Amino acid sequence: MGRVKNLHRVFESFKIIPLSLIHNAVKYRKCNDIEVVFDERDTKLEFSVVSYGDLISEDEIKSLFKRGYRTKKAASMKVEGSGLGLYALKVVAEAHEFQVTVRSEVLDTTRKNIARNIFTVSIY
Repeated sequence: MGRVKNLHRVFESFKIIPLSLIHNAVKYRKCNDIEVVFDERDTKLEFSVVSYGDLISEDEIKSLFKRGYRTKKAASMKVEGSGLGLYALKVVAEAHEFQVTVRSEVLDTTRKNIARNIFTVSIY
């Protein structure tokens, strides 16, 4: 969703960022819907990948981009992973001076088993 005027200069390594986010969204989702959203305002472009899966705690969000880190839920799932995808994303984002943020919001307050997970990359 969204339109981009293509005013932002990005390098070849940029493709690691959306590919890593989409790959993780597909691997760890609990339902089929994944949203990819581009929001451009003035000189700022935000690229977000939204999926629905397990809640990611604030402590886990702080560690998500560390080399080899996987959340407790991710490690217990029958999904292969080495904890390198988000680490590589962060290295590339920092090299480009992009900001990466993560939000995880509970959708079902009675069962607390589905969350809306939003990974956003801000490009200035």
